[in-house]
Amino acid sequence: MSAIEWRAPAPIWNRDLISSPAALRPRLVACSGDSFLDSFLELMQGKTPGKTPRAMAEALLPLAGTQKLFQPAHGRYYLLVGSLVCRQVGLPDRAVASAAGERVSFVIRRLQRSAQGTLTGGEEAWVDDGPQRGWHLVDSPAQPYQGEERLPMHPVEACASYAKGENPFACAFGLADCGRRSVYYGYVPVGNRGKYAERIPINSGADPAAQFRAFVDSVVASGEPGHDPRMDEVDSRVISPWLSMYADPVSLADHSPAPPDGSAPLEPFSLYLLLDMADVLRRNLPSLYTALGTDGGGIASGSQRRALFDRLRTITTVEKSAPSKNLTDILDQLRDNGLLALVQDGADESSVSDATYQDYASRYMLKGASNTSKGFLLPNGQLHQLFSAALAEEKAERGESWLPPPTEERLGLLRDQVVPVDTGPEPSYVLRMIYDHAPCCPVVSAPSGPVSLAPFYDPDAPARHIRIEAPSIKPRDLRKYKRGVGIAMSPELRDVMNRVHKGMLDDEGLASGAGWQLGMICSFSLQIIFLVAIIVMFIFLIAFNLIFWWLPFLKICFPIPVKGK
Repeated sequence: MSAIEWRAPAPIWNRDLISSPAALRPRLVACSGDSFLDSFLELMQGKTPGKTPRAMAEALLPLAGTQKLFQPAHGRYYLLVGSLVCRQVGLPDRAVASAAGERVSFVIRRLQRSAQGTLTGGEEAWVDDGPQRGWHLVDSPAQPYQGEERLPMHPVEACASYAKGENPFACAFGLADCGRRSVYYGYVPVGNRGKYAERIPINSGADPAAQFRAFVDSVVASGEPGHDPRMDEVDSRVISPWLSMYADPVSLADHSPAPPDGSAPLEPFSLYLLLDMADVLRRNLPSLYTALGTDGGGIASGSQRRALFDRLRTITTVEKSAPSKNLTDILDQLRDNGLLALVQDGADESSVSDATYQDYASRYMLKGASNTSKGFLLPNGQLHQLFSAALAEEKAERGESWLPPPTEERLGLLRDQVVPVDTGPEPSYVLRMIYDHAPCCPVVSAPSGPVSLAPFYDPDAPARHIRIEAPSIKPRDLRKYKRGVGIAMSPELRDVMNRVHKGMLDDEGLASGAGWQLGMICSFSLQIIFLVAIIVMFIFLIAFNLIFWWLPFLKICFPIPVKGK
């Protein structure tokens, strides 16, 4: 039996606890507030007014039953605490020699469940790195698992919880007078709930690239159309855009001879089509891509790839500022001038200068090129068949490495990908503290009480306190706001403010609020108002007529011809 052991944090020791099995189990402290760590350290150091470190017992989670740990977003934080002691009289603290490679940490273990969802008593360790990432059954829970995730712990000196002579038991264990005991604490990352969720590999242990190649081979053997996924890229980037110059790619109806007004110019369109063609050759037919700018002598005579290369050499376009060139020479020229960066994945487009782009954007026109027609570009037409045969030949020659390098790289990313699965009941966890001191065996504590990790949207989660600070009404503070900014209070708040009075300084309550009162709804008679207005008007007209002599002008009549009656 080791002479070193883990125990519950020393500040909570008492006569009943020290001899019970609970004394060997680390405890969880529930904290609230974003400054929880400062508050905890101040409590341990005796800097909290009116409290001693033994007040930590008020925040301990019970050992019985599964306790739910809430997220930091809910304003709740949890610390695992315990004491590392020597098995001697008085249980003195064990000093950790960090310089000698000794360290203290803790682990999170998931309680194993049967297929029916019942706990079996076993524990599973979490491996966070490497191909074995996930949960693994632990043969001996009292020993660390190879590669198990370790979470850090830190020491703090807890001051005496009792005065001298106040508690004889406390004096025996250095918890009285000026005694100090070391307590180790570690933050429990409840936010890792998503990481600890049960997951399975997407590829079930197989190589995704090999699976993809096997799938393509099976489709080819079945004779289904669209057997080569590389032809999808050829059709979408080369054949269909080229066909759209002559006809609608869906209905195959011919375009009108004149392009519609406002349509995009075909020269830049031709440039990008040529660049896409060169990029397709680079990715899928490297032997043809290497032979660009030559007569094709490096490609085996009579091969399908040579047939495609020779057919491309028969196609010529008219360059506005130079004699006609065949298609392979044009692709070689675009490659040498770095224009492929405009269509390559991950390439720096800024490496192509505006002058170079403008020079080539209006130089080539594929529509009307020699030895091309609508029939040449139709689905399953000659160009499609030439590409399909060349790709099949390339695949047969390269064997297992026929996939384009970018595709191989993307499929390789699937090897480490996992997906979450539903494992039934909410998993339960226990925490254990570990003391490593080579060459001796690690000292592993007893498990803490079982806990579960609450999701972010948990209906039982406490609400985080939100403080809304009202603006200061001091003139100095109000000057910080721009002109025109007003402060509006709700009617209820304004009513409360109106009830504040001086008597509240003498412990009087708020003044009575405004109760129900009688209001008035009035109506006015327009007829009476009009009559009174006319009377008042004539009074003033007659009175001021002595001054202005305006009464003769009040009514002026002009004769007009009217029909007699």
